[in-house]
Amino acid sequence: MRTLRRHLLVWWQVTVQAIRRDLQFRSQAATTLLTSIVELGLALVPVLILASVAGTASGWSAPLALAVSGAYGISAAVLDCFVGPNCARMDRYIREGELDLLLMRPVRTGFLAAVRWVAPSELAAMVPSAGLLVIGLRLADVQPDTASVALGVGWALVGIVAFALLWLNLSYSAFWMDGSEPVPFVVLSLRTAGRYPRSYFPSPARVVLATAIPAGLLGAVPVEALLGDGSVGLLAVASLGLLGAGGLTALHWSIALRHYSGAST
Repeated sequence: MRTLRRHLLVWWQVTVQAIRRDLQFRSQAATTLLTSIVELGLALVPVLILASVAGTASGWSAPLALAVSGAYGISAAVLDCFVGPNCARMDRYIREGELDLLLMRPVRTGFLAAVRWVAPSELAAMVPSAGLLVIGLRLADVQPDTASVALGVGWALVGIVAFALLWLNLSYSAFWMDGSEPVPFVVLSLRTAGRYPRSYFPSPARVVLATAIPAGLLGAVPVEALLGDGSVGLLAVASLGLLGAGGLTALHWSIALRHYSGAST
């Protein structure tokens, strides 16, 4: 418990420090919000086009497709705030020797490398995304009950953690390669698939988007839960699967760290 308390305190301190840093540049939050609105509007174009073409056949109307895009935007904002900044710096940690400084801290290095940087301004994107989710559900005449909302939030959390683990494992490729600069672009490209309902994809792709590349859990599955199609049992199984994935991620970090030679070589 003492170790857990120390790690939670470290996470809280880096978060508070990040908020104070962003408050020094308050215009950044407004700029990020404006940028997120523009990006969201541009991203809706292909969603609406696909909804008009495949919506009737797949059973997903344009309003429901908008709801999926909104749910995806909320999950993506959380990832961009807490996960993206750390994965983007993994290559620098290893190539420039900054990892040496983390190894000297009185907390687990893998934990610190995964949570050290936070970008609170990225959470501004949650505002237009949440609005899009609500509007989409209203237009589709969907009024989820409390149980469905709780199940949808649960699936969103599972999706965020699952995709974060995937992102971390891919960023660890910097230990094995001369550089991993393309990794963030690859990850963001894969994540974009979560903006669309799963029924737009063939069956094999749906399985991949719910397991190996869990982008589908960021938007489509939470909205399906809001529609009453979720399963508590399946959510419990997915949560247990996350524990296994977390253990494999920790093992991957441990093995990769053994190949780190430090800044002196």
